[in-house]
Amino acid sequence: MVVGLMDSIADYERLAGFAKSAGLYFSATDFSYYANFRSDNFIDTLNDWGWYGVAEAPLWYTGEPWTTPTDT
Repeated sequence: MVVGLMDSIADYERLAGFAKSAGLYFSATDFSYYANFRSDNFIDTLNDWGWYGVAEAPLWYTGEPWTTPTDT
C-alpha cells in the first residue's frame, strides 16, 4: 500500500500512478481532514484500509469501505 499526504491534485496523480504501476493499492489524505482530532475521521480511514492485525480487530472496526458522494 502506498499512503500519501496530498497537497495538490498533481501529488495525488503522481502517487496514484506510481502505486498503480507497481500493482499496489493507493490511499491519499488531505491534511486538513485530520488537522483537528475527531476520532470518527480516523476510524473511517482505518475501516477503509482494512484489518490486518495479528490480534482481533478493535470493537469499533466495521471494515466498511470509505464512500464519497461520487461513489454511487
